[in-house]
Amino acid sequence: MTTQNLIRKTTQAALIATVLNVLLFFIAKAAGVQLQVTQGPNSTTLMDLPVIAVILATVIPAYFAAGVYALLQRAGNTGTVIFQVVGWVFLALSMFPVMGLPGDLSLKLVLALMHIIAGVTILTSLNAGSQTQPAVVRN
Repeated sequence: MTTQNLIRKTTQAALIATVLNVLLFFIAKAAGVQLQVTQGPNSTTLMDLPVIAVILATVIPAYFAAGVYALLQRAGNTGTVIFQVVGWVFLALSMFPVMGLPGDLSLKLVLALMHIIAGVTILTSLNAGSQTQPAVVRN
């Protein structure tokens, strides 16, 4: 896979995941879900989750994942498999902090679904087409 194709796939994945997560954000708000999170790791003060946080928390990991994907592809033919295993494990582990947040179950389910949407979209998009042949990122 060329660098240009990787950037294109990453941008598509980020766009799709962002649109879906923003839609989920507004649907949840319309349904009355209190989308409030703590202001920091050691804080107990709650604040409304801004939509920009949803956007950034979807886009930034997509490009980070693309960087990891590119590095692993340079390591050899097993790069795609390693990327997928690490990616799926990372997605599963990302559920633990979500479930530990203060708040009701509806908040936790919405946030978990946002993680799943972003993770699945990114992982499947970056892996698309690399099943049949080893992918090596080239300039």
